[in-house]
Amino acid sequence: MSLVKLQSRLEKTLPDGRLEVRAVPGYRAIKLALINADFSAGPLPQAVVNAVIENPAYWAFCWGSGIALARYLRMHKGIVSGQRVLDLGSGSGIVAIAACLNEARLVVACDTDHDARLAIEVNTGINSVSVTTTGNASGHFDVALLADVLYDPCNHEVLEKARTLADTVLIADSRLKRTPQGFHQIDSMAARTFPNLGEFDEFRTVRFFRSH
Repeated sequence: MSLVKLQSRLEKTLPDGRLEVRAVPGYRAIKLALINADFSAGPLPQAVVNAVIENPAYWAFCWGSGIALARYLRMHKGIVSGQRVLDLGSGSGIVAIAACLNEARLVVACDTDHDARLAIEVNTGINSVSVTTTGNASGHFDVALLADVLYDPCNHEVLEKARTLADTVLIADSRLKRTPQGFHQIDSMAARTFPNLGEFDEFRTVRFFRSH
């Protein structure tokens, strides 16, 4: 029923879109309900453009930095194993799901968008993991994770909030031009948004930053 409800939410923004449950490239143990791969990448009608601006269905895509961070957690399980983890700007929920699969003790997925929170609930159900969803994170965590959140300078306040909520903050982002103050780059990885409907090649490299 939740998947049907989520499909309805997608159609409010993208009437021709449909959700398909698919394995994530590079981390096929994770399956997500995402927009159909053959969705037209051509110009959208103005009414649809307006709907996208008003209520973007970003949760219907698995963004490249989220895929990269999920893979990074699998490669370095010790980051989240046994830890209390906060996934800020969770979107589809892939990073929260990866934290669960890599033995985090507690995972909270935070997103201010109501539809994204529904998507997280659907996707955690598909993967049979337990994640708490919220629109406003509070409390204290061992690790805060942010993937593809800092593309807009207005979102940098989220980073400051993360530092007040967690002992360690780990960022994955393909759009950051500079290393955030108080962080250092620890690695990089190639990843593409899935499904890829024409993302520029310049965003293929995801860099990882960790707080000092």
